[in-house]
Amino acid sequence: MTNPQDSDSQRLERIESLVEKLVGGVEKIARDQAEMRAEQAEMRAEIAELKAGQAEMRAEMAELRAEQSEIRAEQAVIRAEQSAIRDVQAKILAGQAEIRDEMAEIRAEQAEIRAEQAVIRDVQAKILAGQAEIRAEQAEIRAEQSAIRDEQAVIRAEQAEIRAEQSAIRDEQAEIRAEQSAIRAEQAAMRAEQAAMRRDIARLSSDMGVIKGWQTELVVERRAGAVFRQLCRGGRLLRIYPHGEMQHYIGAVRHAGNMTEQEFERAGSVDFVLEGTDGEGAAVMYAVEVSFTVGVGDSDRAIGKAALLTRVLGREVRPGAAGESPSAEFEDDATQRGVAYAYIGNGRDIVR
Repeated sequence: MTNPQDSDSQRLERIESLVEKLVGGVEKIARDQAEMRAEQAEMRAEIAELKAGQAEMRAEMAELRAEQSEIRAEQAVIRAEQSAIRDVQAKILAGQAEIRDEMAEIRAEQAEIRAEQAVIRDVQAKILAGQAEIRAEQAEIRAEQSAIRDEQAVIRAEQAEIRAEQSAIRDEQAEIRAEQSAIRAEQAAMRAEQAAMRRDIARLSSDMGVIKGWQTELVVERRAGAVFRQLCRGGRLLRIYPHGEMQHYIGAVRHAGNMTEQEFERAGSVDFVLEGTDGEGAAVMYAVEVSFTVGVGDSDRAIGKAALLTRVLGREVRPGAAGESPSAEFEDDATQRGVAYAYIGNGRDIVR
């Protein structure tokens, strides 16, 4: 596409060439010399006016390009902000679509301007045909330039509308940010409520663990014979030491000064003390720790309490554990540490 500035320079060169030819004709026609000089002076004045109008048009086009660059920069900012606000992408995309439509209209109008500039070039080419035609076409050029200025004014008005719409988009984005802040506050409140619910659930879980432990102890007491046979293969239960009797023995050792207060509390907290015979008829006794989910901690407590009761009773007391379900590492740990164990399947059956 021809550069408008190059076309203007070419037109001026052609006009000056035509003037030179006309001057040569005036020299040949002495009688018309004064008239031709006057007409040439008028033509130069009109050409100067045309150049001034063209300079104004170039300045206005430069301003238009600068404004378009600002619009593109503002659109880049809008796109960057849009990437952080997914919840309103639909609205922003719709606004961008409108902006693109308006930019397309601007480009279409610019294309019309270029088409009109092509018409101007055609009109200026006709100036070479004669001075009379030049004057007539110059009048047409001025009219077309006025139309271009009118169209440029329309473009500026449309650009002002685009800026107003962009300002509205920014206002909507500010509202969206405010809504997001409110949502974050609500989410923080919800997290606090969830934390409170988790604490309540943890307390309920702890309470359920205590209840399950009580239930498991009742089952062990009711099925103590089956539990003893699992603790001691081929064995037979003779008695379950009553809690009061065992507390009497432990208290006697404590009062004698042979046990600390902490050891007294630990020994007295044993769940069950089972006495019986093994498969060969030898007497055996177990300090049994009971938990719904039996684990390594139960083995630790059983070992410690069995050692204390051995001191209290003056005879060997073996560690034992019983529960409904074992932890992952319980069996291997109990076997390695010599802790006998029994499982209470579903709270009813004794299984190994």
